Amino acid sequence: MSNSFHIGTHRCIAKMVLTALLMSLIISCSAFAGDISRDELALSDEVFTIVVTASRIPQIITETPASVVVITKEQLEQAGVSSLDEALKTVSGLYVKGYGYLGGTSSMLLRGSSREQTLVLLDGRPLNDAQSGGVDASSIPLQGVERIEVIKGAASALYGADAVAGVINIITAAGKAEPSHTLRLDVGEYGTRFLTFTSTGGSELTGYTLTATNLSTEGFQEHSTYETLGFHLRLDHEMSSTDQIAMGIRHSDYYTEDPKFFSIREDKDTSLDLQYNRVLNLSSDLTLKAYLDNAQIQYGFGSLHKLQRTGWDLQVNTAPAGSQHLFTYGIAGERNWVDSNNFPEPKERTSWGIYAQDIYSLTPRFDVVISGRFDQFSSHGDSLCGRVGLNYLLGDRTKLYASWGNAFRAPTLNELYWHEEYYDETGNLAGATYGDPDLKPEIAQNYELGWQHWLDNGTNFSAAVFHRNITNMIRWLSMAIDPDNEVDNEVYALSAINIDNVEVQGIELEAAYRLAAPLTAHFNYTYLDAVKNENQPLDYTPSHKAQASLTYTSEHGFSGTVETLYVGERFDSLARRAVPAYTVTNLNLNQKIGSDWQLHCQVSNVFNTKYEDTANYPAPPRMISAGVSYSF
Repeated sequence: MSNSFHIGTHRCIAKMVLTALLMSLIISCSAFAGDISRDELALSDEVFTIVVTASRIPQIITETPASVVVITKEQLEQAGVSSLDEALKTVSGLYVKGYGYLGGTSSMLLRGSSREQTLVLLDGRPLNDAQSGGVDASSIPLQGVERIEVIKGAASALYGADAVAGVINIITAAGKAEPSHTLRLDVGEYGTRFLTFTSTGGSELTGYTLTATNLSTEGFQEHSTYETLGFHLRLDHEMSSTDQIAMGIRHSDYYTEDPKFFSIREDKDTSLDLQYNRVLNLSSDLTLKAYLDNAQIQYGFGSLHKLQRTGWDLQVNTAPAGSQHLFTYGIAGERNWVDSNNFPEPKERTSWGIYAQDIYSLTPRFDVVISGRFDQFSSHGDSLCGRVGLNYLLGDRTKLYASWGNAFRAPTLNELYWHEEYYDETGNLAGATYGDPDLKPEIAQNYELGWQHWLDNGTNFSAAVFHRNITNMIRWLSMAIDPDNEVDNEVYALSAINIDNVEVQGIELEAAYRLAAPLTAHFNYTYLDAVKNENQPLDYTPSHKAQASLTYTSEHGFSGTVETLYVGERFDSLARRAVPAYTVTNLNLNQKIGSDWQLHCQVSNVFNTKYEDTANYPAPPRMISAGVSYSF
């Protein structure tokens, strides 16, 4: 298998899991054992999809030794989603845990991970902040996004901290020479209004993409008002045939109310990204990225948090002439500073890391990928991670892959330094939340075996089994304390602690099938077995999750998607109860009128199902919205 490089003993998995994968492998071997020439293949977008996240370089998806999901711009439009959490809810192996109201944090839990164990990137640079560690998926709009790549499995060998369960990379669209502008307005129940503007264009050497969004709603519950305003500007300029630069500016400003605690939160976030690409010679190139974040979070009861982050990443790719190797080298650094009135004093964390990768083509069909990274953190010391991936192309439409990797997650500044105490009316301590500066980083081992097969008509199938073991996993747990050594004065504190051991194993099955020219069906199923300390259920890890959808697209400009999602029972240790399973169905319709106008209609929760994603936070009832967009 040639590299597509473009310049510029643990617990056994259940027998049913292994049987399902082995049957898939046997079927694929018998059906596709014969070699198929690429010249005989129809050029299928699925087979020749280019991904950049799995190995930090452009690769054809069939040559990547990892489980990869690519969500295109067209798929986002067909589903009618407007934020990252909506786009990812139906991805196999990924559970999006929300609070049911706009502005409530949405956590991406990939293969039984915590929200802090999945690294989220925007155009290849990290979004996870040092204070909380996770990324709120509901706060990331998708206007101007070209595609989303989801890479499952340990990725710290290339990306460092936080990539324990995988990486989600949001890739924005580059500007085009022909100017194009779109204005869209959607209105819905409970005073919901969503206004977006997108503009893209440029000259022969310079391109731009500008997106601006404004969303406001009164919410379906009392005290759940939400409003956000934001924009993203991307500029690309070709300095010469060998040098290109890019710049991105983002700003978001939002206000939200929590209907349960009647609290108010106001956020402001501004960031600047710079990127320089240079072709060094016919076989090598260089990329330098630098970024700056400045954010402020304020709660109505007086809690104020100011965050600053600067970072950089220098990467060199080289494929020596006549060699079967493709090498990637890099060095990165970051500084985080947080001033919070829940910290005893402002805190700073610095880190740097070096990484390397070798993609070795043993044969035209068999690749071995070896990568490693060393990181040093001022808060807790050093970490060394590695990864080995094997990828075999069985025919030109089927790949078999296997991988092993270890990963780590650095404790967040909240987990290390948070200090908050609550007092009753008489002045006695009634409760507290404490971080622990002696926390150890989480360490993970990940194993995966998978199979993917593509047909030339948009049909594809995949299966994967995986196992992950995590030591020193960090959780916030409620513990009894007695500061005065008197039982009558016993209170409870929420404390960050290291859990001894967590094991996650499971299977993912997925199929997309072209039923007829205008009709496509999609299905996926995830089984997870996740426990902590051998026998305790892991919070918010559904054993079963499934999704099925039908998309109809006509030549007369009409498209419609109906989608059903099933999420199994989850356990909440703080609420000390199980959150019931649920099934919810959504509908999205689009109709083009001429070349400039388009009508939209969405029905969320079609059957008005009552359910919770998070304990004690009801999900929205059936909601209908409609809108119109004009392109010029």
